[in-house]
Amino acid sequence: MVDYRITARERTRFKRCRRQWDFASPHRRNLRSTGFVEPALPAALKDALAVYYYPGTWG
Repeated sequence: MVDYRITARERTRFKRCRRQWDFASPHRRNLRSTGFVEPALPAALKDALAVYYYPGTWG
C-alpha cells in the first residue's frame, strides 16, 4: 500500500473539476438532450461485408 499526500492545490483542482461535472447541481437541472443520433456501426459493417464478400475480389 502506498501512502499519498494530497496537496492543497490538488484538492482545489479536484473540487473545481467535481463541481463543474456535478450533474445534481441546480445549474445542470432541466437540461434537454440535443436529440438521438443513430450509430454508424450497422451501415459501416454492412459496407465492409459487401466489400469483403464481393466475388470480384476472390480471385
